[in-house]
Amino acid sequence: MINIDLNTTHHVVAASSHTYLEPTQELLINRTLAYHDIIYLIEGGWTFIERINGKDVEYTLKPDTILILTAGQHEFIKKPCISGTKTYCVHITKEGNDLLEKASNLKIDPFFSAFGNPKIISYFKAACDAFCSDQPYNQAKADAYITLLFCEIAKLGVEKNLSDEVKRITRLINDNLYKTFSKEELVEASGISYKKLTTMFKNETGQTLHAYQISKKLEMVAMHIDTEPYVRMKELAANYNFYDEFYLSKLFKKKYGMSPQEYKTNSRSRRRKYDTIC
Repeated sequence: MINIDLNTTHHVVAASSHTYLEPTQELLINRTLAYHDIIYLIEGGWTFIERINGKDVEYTLKPDTILILTAGQHEFIKKPCISGTKTYCVHITKEGNDLLEKASNLKIDPFFSAFGNPKIISYFKAACDAFCSDQPYNQAKADAYITLLFCEIAKLGVEKNLSDEVKRITRLINDNLYKTFSKEELVEASGISYKKLTTMFKNETGQTLHAYQISKKLEMVAMHIDTEPYVRMKELAANYNFYDEFYLSKLFKKKYGMSPQEYKTNSRSRRRKYDTIC
């Protein structure tokens, strides 16, 4: 596992895409970088080796796999890549408490498949495109996409122990929080009976389907209160398909231990404190 400190911004220092029409030379890569090296293999195949504490760890990349090589470690290849191999590669700065065992750090696998997760792939490509563009704020955009990429990777780690059926449903809910799904829609999306789905979902997530949907919607409501303090509860209730603002307020207080108005007051206080520090 790799520990990434997201309390500080990681900066993209290099980003590129490569298509290797012919196999590479055997030791095309043989280096120790001061930066984290993130590689996404689009087509073909390639084997990388990272020397960690004197031990060589081998990673065989296939299409839609992502490899994160950590700053300060020696990385190299012994075998040429497959002809026609295509990759995206991003180097980002090592920051703050990266690589340290801290509870606040994101813990992510250094090598994983992004197959079936379009967000990870789109953030990776967007970071490369932003960095290489000549548009205003290209550096800030690239850095922001890397942060989103890490967050999505971390979420993938949480989903790792979920069954495919439950994983499909959690993604469906998270990508459509404005909607409340019916039993029929959830059955169609999961491919199993509603009874089996509810049992699996509760066993794997610790929540019922209904509770999970409500909890995720309330998290979005809290985010809106933090970032858009003038938004009305009536609008949020309509946007996230709650019966009315009073029912939304009741559920919000149950989850957060305070009413939306109390939460808004605390949010203002947090913002004033932040503004003072800055």
